[in-house]
Amino acid sequence: MTCIIFGALGGIGNALTNRMLEAGHEAYLVVRRPQDIARLEKSLPFRGGHFHSYACDMSSLSEIEKVTAMILQTAKAIDFMVNCVGVLGPQDVIHETSLADWTHVMKVNLDATFLVMRMVLPTLLDNRRGIIMNLTSNRAKYFRPCSSAYSVSKFAVEALTNIADLESKDYGVRCLAVNPGRVATEMRRLAAPDEEPDSITSPQAFAEFCFRLLTHGDYMMLPCSIDFSSFQFPSRKDN
Repeated sequence: MTCIIFGALGGIGNALTNRMLEAGHEAYLVVRRPQDIARLEKSLPFRGGHFHSYACDMSSLSEIEKVTAMILQTAKAIDFMVNCVGVLGPQDVIHETSLADWTHVMKVNLDATFLVMRMVLPTLLDNRRGIIMNLTSNRAKYFRPCSSAYSVSKFAVEALTNIADLESKDYGVRCLAVNPGRVATEMRRLAAPDEEPDSITSPQAFAEFCFRLLTHGDYMMLPCSIDFSSFQFPSRKDN
């Protein structure tokens, strides 16, 4: 199978990339900067699958269009697209949040998500199969002060994904909004610097969860909005 992973060098994205390659899938991997490609390739010990690396600034809609179009022209088919890209933004009260910071968070977390979905969905719909997975956040559901830009962007991604799923599932395509909860990533360290990383979910454990969702044999039966902390896979029935 073939997947696109945006944010392939981040904690969750990199762990999921390794899991995909370990399983022998072909991966189209997107990182932020050209110099990150070498770092990405060094981080991939599993070579069971084939991968292709691209650099793209996810705050630049023109770069997103260019890179995504290149991937779609190169790939024979796309089975999964996973968007792991996200920025935390300023942790300030609303009246002290600058418009520039607000706009940047919305560009990366929301506008980029909309654009890649808009570009990839036609391929999946034509093939009448596939999954788009967008990562959301606890802060899209449980609001707290000093996180307006991030929380609003993830709340919007949740809504965008649910609407896309309603539009697509009759054609064999699913769009899943998956909430990781507390995962030991760099973003989590910035959001909760006093938290002990060993006390929360590892990127590898959450990546395994995502892998199971993406390769679920009956993925049409999955709910659109999924919380890692509470979701239970249905047990297999004995024949």
